[in-house]
Amino acid sequence: IFASQQKTIESALFEIKNKRSSFFEAAKKYSEDSSSSPKGGDLGEMSESQLSPLIKKNIRNISIGQVSPILGDAKSGFFIFTSLLT
Repeated sequence: IFASQQKTIESALFEIKNKRSSFFEAAKKYSEDSSSSPKGGDLGEMSESQLSPLIKKNIRNISIGQVSPILGDAKSGFFIFTSLLT
């Protein structure tokens, strides 16, 4: 889920963690990424070489289905992700 404003990504994460929305639902509601938002945040299968260094570093620290902490900054935007595959 990508958002340019930190408050937006915090709202998405809050809804997911408090089981008010699934990741899929929150992505459709909050994500500003026009290609993945309609698909519930699904970016498709990606190889490690396609991932940004920030995601590579953090994806190793989450379990399948777990949601990442908020990553990014005010300059590049904020995002959260989840891994569905190993």
